[in-house]
Order: sequence, then C-alpha cells, then structure tokens
Amino acid sequence: MIRNFINSNQLLLNIFDQIFHTVIIVDSNARMVYTNYMAEQIIHKKMVGRKVGEIEPSKFLDVLREGKRINNHRHLIESAGLELVTMYLPIMHSDTIIGAIGVGRLIPADRMYDFLLQNSGLKRKVHNKELDKALPEPFHNLIGQDTLYVRALVKGAAAAGSDANVLLLGESGVGKEVFSRAIHISSNRNKNNFVVVNCSAIPENLLESELFGYEPGAFTGASTRGRFGKLEAAHQGTLFLDEIGDMPVHLQAKLLRVIQFKSFERLGGNKTIKVDTRIIAATNRNLWQMGTEGKFRSDLFYRLNVFPINIPPLRERKKDIIPLANLFLSRLLSNTQKNIEFSDYTVEKFLAYKWPGNIRELENAVEHAFVMANTEDAPRILPRHLPENLREANVINKESFIDITDNAGTLSEIVEKFEANVIRHTLKECNFNKAKVSRKLGISNGCLFYRLNKYGIDS
Repeated sequence: MIRNFINSNQLLLNIFDQIFHTVIIVDSNARMVYTNYMAEQIIHKKMVGRKVGEIEPSKFLDVLREGKRINNHRHLIESAGLELVTMYLPIMHSDTIIGAIGVGRLIPADRMYDFLLQNSGLKRKVHNKELDKALPEPFHNLIGQDTLYVRALVKGAAAAGSDANVLLLGESGVGKEVFSRAIHISSNRNKNNFVVVNCSAIPENLLESELFGYEPGAFTGASTRGRFGKLEAAHQGTLFLDEIGDMPVHLQAKLLRVIQFKSFERLGGNKTIKVDTRIIAATNRNLWQMGTEGKFRSDLFYRLNVFPINIPPLRERKKDIIPLANLFLSRLLSNTQKNIEFSDYTVEKFLAYKWPGNIRELENAVEHAFVMANTEDAPRILPRHLPENLREANVINKESFIDITDNAGTLSEIVEKFEANVIRHTLKECNFNKAKVSRKLGISNGCLFYRLNKYGIDS
C-alpha cells in the first residue's frame, strides 16, 4: 500500500529532493521506502530497505504504534555535526496506518561543541589543554586554544567523519585551505586526491574547462587529446572550491547538477561521467545575502551549506597570536644555527595589531622581521624589525607609571621605580632608538646608558 503512495506522488518526491530538509518515509514495519537527497547526504548510509532504528534514533515507531503526530523532536547527528528537529506524521489509508513520514529541519550544531565535550573524555582533555589527544592527528598542526577556534576544530573533526558537503566561512587569510586539508586527511577519502580550485584566480572563460574538462577540439586552442577536469581528478577524494562566491552563475548551475546527480559531461562531449566527489567550499562573502540579490544560486547555497564551519579572524583569537608567531619563527630558525626570539615589546605590538590579513599576514610579518633582525645579527626581534604598519600599532602600556599607593619604600626608592618605568615606556615609544629617547627625555646619551645599566633595563 505504501508503494502506491510513493508511486502516485512522484512530483511531491521530486520537490522533496530540492529542499533543505531531510525527508524519510517508512512502511508499517518501520522499514524505509524513501529518503530524499538531504537525508542521504547527512546520514550517508544506505538507507532504503533498512529499519529506521538501525540508522538513527527516531520516533517513527511511536507514530506507527499510536497514530499520532509528533512535533519538534530534537536530536544530534554526531557523525554530521548537525542537530535535527523533526516532525513525524502517520500516513493513513481508510483509517489504517500504512506508514509514516518524518520531515527534519537541519540546524548547524552550535551545540555540537558542547555535546562532544561531554563525550569521550573530550571535556577533560580540553580543560587540561590536551586537545590534540581528542582530535584526529591532521588537526594537531592547527594551533589554537581560543574558544571560538576550538569550536571550529571540533566541528571540523566531526565533518571529517561524514561525507556531507562543508562550507568554510571566514575572512581571507584565516587558513581555510589548511583547515579543509585537515578534514580531507582525517576522512575515509584520504587515500585519494585533494584537489584545489580557486574560483577567483581562474578567468571565467577558463574555469569551466578547469572544472569539467573538455574533449578534443572542444574550443579554439583546446588540446587535441582533450583533458579531464578537477572534478574527475577528485573522484573518490575531495574537491576544495576556494572563493566559491566568485563562481559565475552559469557555472553554479552546472555544479548544482553535479552535486544532485553525481555526474556531468565534459565540454564538447556527450558522454556522461559519474563521479563520487566530496565538496568543501570556502568563502569570505555572505552567500545567503548574495542569493537574495541574485548573485548566487540559493539552491546551490543550501547544497553546500550542509555543514557550515565559521573560522574566526585572528583579531578574535588573541591567545593564539603569539603561539602562531613562535611557530612561524621556529620554522625559519630550523635551517640555521641561530636562536632569535621576540622582545617583550614586539609581543605587545603583535597583540595590539588588528591583523586584517589574519594568519597569512602574521606569517609574512614574522618572516620580514626575521630577515631584518638577521641582517643585524640581533638576538631579539625588536619593533624596528617589523613591517611599518605593525610598528605603528598603538600599545596601551599599563605599566608606564606606577601607583604610589601600591609601592612601599622610601621616597628615593619610589622615585627610582618611577624613573625606570618612564625610561622603559619611552624606549618602546621610540622603538628602542636610544638617541631619540635621550632627546625626548632631555638627557645625554651617557646619562641614559648609566640609567639603563643602573635599573637593568633590557634595550
């Protein structure tokens, strides 16, 4: 009887395949007879023909037994990192329950971080700063203790356990490609290719052939042997589409068909090529807003946005700036016999700067400073070694002056502490240029050097 229902509602089922909801239909024995595209993407198991309890917990049995509608049943699909809010309805024929339908609304799992923290000892490991033990090994190189970034790492690890499409959201330079590689290497596709396509770096007239390949003679200048595209190269692997928001709309339609039907034709060809490719897309743009403006296909956005992960900008990850800077410096030092470190004031400059270019800018700044310090054979990287925009970062120095009420001692001792703090602050203001410090304080160079030695000030 339920088969008749399925066969007589093909138009409705076609609509189900286009929506951003999971749809599952079961017969009276709780055996699945239909699952839509989104359900297959999220759960990623062979579902039709199996009983619902074998796949995911649900309320289908209650609906089949009692014949009552159940609203807003919530549960987390841990493997996909998503929360599912499902409505269950009985399917009736002549007062007889012949099956049931469940329609689930997907919610990106902001709770997934907290959920995973409660499981497998992850909470204790995070608390004890043993996050590496809780995450797949490829994520160990992604340095971060900031809460927002740790959330992204946990979601990335969850994404690696699923074949669902992933959308990485974040500003330029936050490390979206490195993040996507970690997901790929941690997944069961890691024996196959990880293929990168930057949609903004390839001219529009070449992007189509780059993605889909072409047959011999497909266009002027085409190779006589033809060429397979990135989609084929990523078969059974992962295709990383960077700057997906810059993809032309007509190519978005072709990509949507690939996601829907797992097949495509090369340019100039008519042979259908089947592919099994996991897509990770990345953008620094608001795709939803672009969809409302007609600049990005909303249906493609929903297909890509199955598993969104926000990667925070570096300015929101204050605790990670210095560990990252030290990592980049250690890499530069690995091929030398030198031991260079950052001065305290350089560290303050790093923390005061806003880092509009994020991790990429930090890495470049460290390399610039290393080269400049190396030319002077300096043991420390000082503010004068930094790029100009970083040198000009305003540092709020809370130790410029002392609070007399907090300092015990004689008047002479208090004055000396005050004088030492003034000299330290002026040194930093003048980027440790002692001639400038002397002029600003109105003292001779000899007097300044005497006080630097007297107070043990590192200059």
